[in-house]
Amino acid sequence: MKLMKNWIKTMLFVSALCLAACSDDPDVAPLKRDTDAVELTYNSGATTQISVRYAGSWSARVECTDGSGAPVNNWFSVSPDNGVGNGRDYQWVTVTAERNPGDKRTGYIYLKPANGEEIKIEVAQADGHFSVNDPVISGTLKSNTESAAMLEIAYDKAFGEEMVEIEATLDGLAAEGLGISSPYQSVIEHEGSGTISVPITGVPVTLGEVVCHVTFKLDGVVKFQGDVSGNVSSSNEVFGMGFDLFKWGGDYPNNKKGPGPNGKDGAGKEFDGTEPAEPDVISAGSDGTSDVFNTMGETYRINRGVEKWSGLRVYEHPGYVKLGVTANGGWIMTPELESLSAAPETVSVSIDFLRFDNETGTYIVSAEGAGVVTNGEVNNTVLPAQTSAAGRKWKTLTFTVQDATNKTRIKIEAQTYNEKGYRINIDNIVVMAADKTEVTEKLPAPELEKITYTPAKTSVAFAWEGVKGATSYEASVAQQTRPDFRKTVEMEDSNCEFADLEPGLYIFTVRALYAGNAEFNSDPTQKVVGTLGFAAEKLATPTELAAADVTSSGAKISWAEVSGAANYRVVVKTTSDGQEVASTIVGATSYTAAGLKAGTDYAVLVQALVGDGSVANEFDSDVVAVQFVTTDPVPMIAPSARIYAKTHGLAVLEWELSAAALEQQPVGSTDTYDFRVKDAGGNVIRSIENFSKFNFTKYKYYRLVWGGLTPGATYTLELRRKSTANKEALLDSEWASASVTTDAAPDKSGYLLYKDFENLPGGGQPFYGAYGFSLGSTTDFSDPDKILITTGDANSIYCQGVKDNDSYFSAYLPEWDRADWMANSSNIGLAAGYMKFGGGKKPAWLTLPKLSSLSGATEIELEFDACPYYEPSTKGDMMAPSNTDIMEYFGVTVTGATIVSVTGETSADAVISDGGATVTLRNVLVDKMIEEGLKDTYRYTNHKVKITGVTADTRIKIYSALVGKEGENYRMWLDNLKVKKVN
Repeated sequence: MKLMKNWIKTMLFVSALCLAACSDDPDVAPLKRDTDAVELTYNSGATTQISVRYAGSWSARVECTDGSGAPVNNWFSVSPDNGVGNGRDYQWVTVTAERNPGDKRTGYIYLKPANGEEIKIEVAQADGHFSVNDPVISGTLKSNTESAAMLEIAYDKAFGEEMVEIEATLDGLAAEGLGISSPYQSVIEHEGSGTISVPITGVPVTLGEVVCHVTFKLDGVVKFQGDVSGNVSSSNEVFGMGFDLFKWGGDYPNNKKGPGPNGKDGAGKEFDGTEPAEPDVISAGSDGTSDVFNTMGETYRINRGVEKWSGLRVYEHPGYVKLGVTANGGWIMTPELESLSAAPETVSVSIDFLRFDNETGTYIVSAEGAGVVTNGEVNNTVLPAQTSAAGRKWKTLTFTVQDATNKTRIKIEAQTYNEKGYRINIDNIVVMAADKTEVTEKLPAPELEKITYTPAKTSVAFAWEGVKGATSYEASVAQQTRPDFRKTVEMEDSNCEFADLEPGLYIFTVRALYAGNAEFNSDPTQKVVGTLGFAAEKLATPTELAAADVTSSGAKISWAEVSGAANYRVVVKTTSDGQEVASTIVGATSYTAAGLKAGTDYAVLVQALVGDGSVANEFDSDVVAVQFVTTDPVPMIAPSARIYAKTHGLAVLEWELSAAALEQQPVGSTDTYDFRVKDAGGNVIRSIENFSKFNFTKYKYYRLVWGGLTPGATYTLELRRKSTANKEALLDSEWASASVTTDAAPDKSGYLLYKDFENLPGGGQPFYGAYGFSLGSTTDFSDPDKILITTGDANSIYCQGVKDNDSYFSAYLPEWDRADWMANSSNIGLAAGYMKFGGGKKPAWLTLPKLSSLSGATEIELEFDACPYYEPSTKGDMMAPSNTDIMEYFGVTVTGATIVSVTGETSADAVISDGGATVTLRNVLVDKMIEEGLKDTYRYTNHKVKITGVTADTRIKIYSALVGKEGENYRMWLDNLKVKKVN
């Protein structure tokens, strides 16, 4: 025992010595560092440090490779590259890089302790590509103010000592008074980023666009050659709209939910704009209202401050508006710019734009009433895409309007209204006019050549070009025979009308007035004019005569207004033989020629008339003509087709008509289609022409059902729209198609009876709202592709009664004996995918075939789906039935067996009576379907009835009624009829 104790003491002592030796050995403790990777900037001398802590000697080496892993010259160094540490204090290794001239690169530092393996540290350096941005005009350009603008070119990661050469010239409406030094030469002196700036000097005198034609070279290489635009503005804001009164809708720019009126997710026409906005209700991209101008009411528009605006497809959002919907563009137009005068001038319009979901449709900014926008296209080049929701940023674009007056309205509209991709947000519409200047000399007189007039029987309307600086105008008329008896008026606008005149010639006088000093009033300008039928000189020949919107049957003819013309004579002739096909007198400056022949040359002659055209006048204008050729007939725009629904035995084809297609031929009582079905090999196996039995008002969906299809087979369903409204101009559309593969057939094993009625090729489909076919005069029903189909009734609830025909029963009701059916079932119809009970104001019942396979008394389960019969409202609402004979309750009766129980959704309402011979069942009504969220379809109620003691002689009858009451129809739908043994 004593020897054992001594041995234990010896081992503990040796262990202690070993542990002490391990703790004090510097070669055993690992080398520590503060990171495994560092990154340096691109520039020369970029540095970073790595800490090292190690007890003992260590060394560092550098290794650099290219993208393929091949060694390259080291582009960074380390200092020191070796050392001896005490294991407690940090030592620092400095990493210093050379300039990176290219892509991001990676190298490695390998730290090696004296007695250990190397440790790898990654060293990355950012890319150092030298880049320059395209030039821009920055700073401010204000009329009559010294320019504070620059032509600027930003650059990044220059090496230094690059030679810069810029050639630039100024152009555009507002370039007068401005200059730029050219050629401009400079040197980028230092490495890094910066901006090359070339001053634009001078004092601009006109509002509008400045275009700088730029050629920019770097070390002799052209980096940019093109145009850069800027705008001269002013401090004279004459109109502004920030949509600050708009408060409902999603916050799309910030990708956040927005306020809703009274906490609702949108406002309809019943909202007047005073309802409180509750936050975080409407998703970011959703609108706060219906169409501001087409749906919302006048009180709402007054409360939003847009009662004098107009537009289409404009929707409220908080502090801005959105134009357009998914498939259609929109437009909005300001009121008249009443703060301007009648004198034409150039104004600047700035608008903030933000694309919706990067849709690329082009918008046009234009002027209505007066003026022309010179740079009004908003497309991808000026409004680029945004890559993410976080990058949704407004962009301000500026436009120049020439010859704007107080009648000018600014319009923002989609380039086309009938295509997808035209949603856009707008905000902050600001119109700037030239700074007002004080009149210091006599105003110029209104120009005689710019005075126009329109005569009537006892009145004459005048217009003239406004005079800059005029505060009002004085105008008068006097009969030429009595020049001293004048009617005089004063007005601010450059137009007026004199009424209650006697027919004859008059002297019209107008002069510009200046309220600040009458000495500056202009001299008068006079013109001799006449009422209707009187003229002092020959009318000018109409100009700008043009034929537009030429179709196969007509064209729109337009021309410029002729001063003094009361009316215009328009004559249409065939060019080949000069035959006159139309002649009329119009008061407007346009005429639509219609009813013309396709592919024919026509000439349209226009003459300005002094009077009503009933007699010729020596002062009527000369005749001017324009020619055009009507187009050949073109196919109508085809519908777009898709599969709405499918099962193993039927498919529903749905189609849609675009706005353009509806404009070509509106949907009406004559709408006609051809339909056909092709098999997988492209062979037409079914077809029908001139299907026109539609009632799209009540049965509103563009859908057609094909039944009796083969399970698991591929088909192509096709349709084309027929030209009925204008056959001379429009041909039938091309075929539209949709492919479908039917589902696999259901497993019917284990059932004594299984009927889903999908082998019926005809009839409408009420659950899908689809029109269907009549079986016509068919007597051989053995092949569903050879049925003599004809147009069914104009509804989607069309169903034909069971036909007393052996071939019919063999094809569709093989489980029944024909004679037994005719004797024991009554008033039943079949259609694609369902059975119909009732109609014709008679009760209806279905007696199931005898279950002849039963060898003794058996308990079975009878299962089926049923639904009350519904017809949509007269306006097409499927959930607001127009019929009142709703079959909520119906029954099942048995002979030779006993009903013992019912299961299903409404089993609690089932009533078993007559000792188990009868059960009354209830179907769910449309009110319940609406509560469940159904909108355009109905649903069945499933019923399961357990019956005991069933034998091969038992008869089971499902009925809507067994005894009828006068005037009632007893209608319902039934599907998925199944009978199986109960295990």
